[in-house]
Amino acid sequence: MDTQGATAIEYSIIIALIAFLTVAALALIGPQVLQMLIDAGSAF
Repeated sequence: MDTQGATAIEYSIIIALIAFLTVAALALIGPQVLQMLIDAGSAF
């Protein structure tokens, strides 16, 4: 039985999930990081 196709699909799903979680995390903390950088830049 050939299971390479199934394995490739499973890896694709895992990669898509990791990408989604990464984008979601960056969307949540992005504004806070931007504000931190603005505050640090205004110190100079």
